[in-house]
Amino acid sequence: MRINADVLFDEDPDAAQRWPDRIAEMITLTQKIGSDYWQFAANVARIRNLDYRPFANKMSATFYDGLNAPFKDWLSNLSNQEDRDKKSNLWKDELEQYVLNAAKEVVQSSSPRDMAGFIDMAGIIDKNHGLVNIFTVSNRLRHRVQVDLDVKKG
Repeated sequence: MRINADVLFDEDPDAAQRWPDRIAEMITLTQKIGSDYWQFAANVARIRNLDYRPFANKMSATFYDGLNAPFKDWLSNLSNQEDRDKKSNLWKDELEQYVLNAAKEVVQSSSPRDMAGFIDMAGIIDKNHGLVNIFTVSNRLRHRVQVDLDVKKG
């Protein structure tokens, strides 16, 4: 991995946000989105009547493995001459597209059981005890991602 030294050792007192702070913020945001994806995977496992922890852990590991290269590319392209908000928003956009595409792949490979789902009588996924299927858990993920990204962008 390559990163410009001036990005890590920005001594400009006029800079409102130093790159190390922004990088840490993007890592925290990425972990939050990763947590949202883990919950999505756990819900898919519940729909499939599988042990949710190993299933979600495996999907989460694959999710993070796929994020390594784009995040390293983003880091290596940072410089002190660039607008920090613009570069941070570029990562947020890439992260959003990545998580939504990962969920789309799961939806596209879903089974009839995933589509039919079940009524969540125990309220584990749906506190209102409604229908839970691949589409409802995908929509929940989309909503969580939008909330997380909007809170961070705002």
